[in-house]
Amino acid sequence: MSTILRALPVNLSVADLQEELRKTEADLIEDGHQIKANLISLTLGEACTDQSPDKPVPVNVATFEADTGQTGDTPGPLILIDQVPSTDDAEGRNAFFQNLKRSPLTFVCFSDVLINGQSCEIVTCRDLPEDQPPLPPVVIVTPEVPKPVEPQPDAPVRELTGGDGWTFSASIVGDDIVVKDIVITCFGGNGDGTISDPQDNGQTASGINTKNSPIRGVSIAMDGRQFPSLSGPEHDALDGAPIPRLREQGKTAWNTLVEVTIDGRTFVPPSGIVDLGPGRQASSLSEPHALDLTPLAAAFFSPNTPLHRLSSRFEARGSFRIIGGAKLIG
Repeated sequence: MSTILRALPVNLSVADLQEELRKTEADLIEDGHQIKANLISLTLGEACTDQSPDKPVPVNVATFEADTGQTGDTPGPLILIDQVPSTDDAEGRNAFFQNLKRSPLTFVCFSDVLINGQSCEIVTCRDLPEDQPPLPPVVIVTPEVPKPVEPQPDAPVRELTGGDGWTFSASIVGDDIVVKDIVITCFGGNGDGTISDPQDNGQTASGINTKNSPIRGVSIAMDGRQFPSLSGPEHDALDGAPIPRLREQGKTAWNTLVEVTIDGRTFVPPSGIVDLGPGRQASSLSEPHALDLTPLAAAFFSPNTPLHRLSSRFEARGSFRIIGGAKLIG
C-alpha cells in the first residue's frame, strides 16, 4: 500500500500538533480527493516549504496510509505523549515505559519531533480499537501438576523478602514458593502493535520471542544480582527481588511450572517461567506487582476479551505457586 507524506509545522504545542494530526487523518486530501487515512509514523525531517521553497528546512514529517476499512476495526483517536524521562534517568525511563505497557493504548511510533521549535521525544499512540471480536473458544491443555508438598508441622516457615522498593514477599511452603495477594498483569504483546517499550523486540530472558511465539507462560522477578549478564537498567529493575535465581544444574530453571490463582480459578501455563519481571518500579505499597502472564495465559481468566485488549488492560489480584521452587534455590 502506498504511503502519503505531509510536512507539519514545528512551532506547535503537543496538544496543537495532536489536534492537527487528528484532523489530517479524518480529512486528508490526496490527488484532489478527500480520503480517510491512518498515521503510521511521525518524525523529525527536512522538506521545502512555502516559506522556504528552495532550501529544505526542519519539519515534522507525518506518514499516512489510506484507511480501506478492510480490517473492520475503528481506530481510536491519536494521542501524543511527551515528558519522556531522558536516557540519563534509566530508572524513570524504565518505569515510564512499564506504565505505558499497562495503559489502554496502541503504539504507533516513538521518535524525536519539534515541539514549539525544540526537539522533543514523543510517543505517538492511540486508543485500542473497540470493535475487534473476541477470540474463539480454545481448548487449553494443562500439564500434570504435582500436588503441593506440605511442610512438616514443626518446620519453621521461611520467608523470602526483597530489598528497598520491593513490596511483596514470598514463603517457602513444602517444596514450593508461594506468593499471595499480589497484582497480576500481562507482558509480551501479540505482534499487533500493543504499546510497550519501543526498544523491546519481544525477546525474553529465556530466549523465547513473545511477539512471534503464541505461548502461555509467566514472568517473575528473580534477584538481578544473581544474573551477571544483565544490563544496567535490568539490574535497576531486578536487583534485590524477593525470589532468588531459580537454578537447575547450575543454569536458570526456565519453564518451571507456576500455578496461578485468580478469583478462585487456578491455571498452570504450560510454558512456565519464560522471562524476568515485573521490575520493582512497577509496584507500589497498595499494588505489589509480582507476576506477568503472556496474553494467551491471561485468556484463561478472561476468555471473552480480545488478546490486543488483554495485553495492555488485563490486571487482577491473585496469587501464585512456583511448583518445586524451594528445591531450586540455595
